[in-house]
Amino acid sequence: MKRYFFPALALAVLMLGRGPAGVSQMQVYNDADSRELQAFRLTDDLVERYRSATMAFVDWGKAHPDAKDPDDKEDEKKKASDITISDMAAHLSSKPQFQAILVGKGITARQYFETMLVLVTGMAYVDMEREGKKVGPAQGVSPANFDYIKRNHNHLTLILKQMAGTDQ
Repeated sequence: MKRYFFPALALAVLMLGRGPAGVSQMQVYNDADSRELQAFRLTDDLVERYRSATMAFVDWGKAHPDAKDPDDKEDEKKKASDITISDMAAHLSSKPQFQAILVGKGITARQYFETMLVLVTGMAYVDMEREGKKVGPAQGVSPANFDYIKRNHNHLTLILKQMAGTDQ
C-alpha cells in the first residue's frame, strides 16, 4: 500500500506547495484522471468507508511492522505526477491482504484513492480559503465536492485527525 499511498499524498503536496495563484494552474493529473476526479462525488457513506479502510490499513501495518513491499524500489524511479489513479488502484488491489480489507469495508481501490485525492486536496483548499487566502479551483475537485467539504468541514476535520492519530 505504501507504494502508491505516499505518491498520492505527494501529488496533493505538489498542488498545495505552490503559491495560491499557481495552485489551480498546476497540472498534476493526466486529463483522464482529472475528468474522473471531477465526476467523482463524495458522500457521507463513502467517506466513512474510506475512513474505516484507512484505519484497517493502519491496524494491519501495526500488526505487520516488518512487512515490506518489494515494488517500493520502483517508486524511486517514477515521479509522483506520472502515477495514475489506475496505477494506484491496480497496485493496491494486487495485494491480497489489502484487497480483503477493501472488500470488507465496502470500498474499491479506485474509490479509495479517488476519495483520498479529492478529500485531502479539497480540505486543504477549504482551509486556505478559511485563512483568507485567495484560491482558484483545484484540479480534480469539483464544485459539488467543494460544497460538500465546506458543509461538512468540522466533521471531516475530525475524521482526518482520527486517521492521522491526532484526535486523542
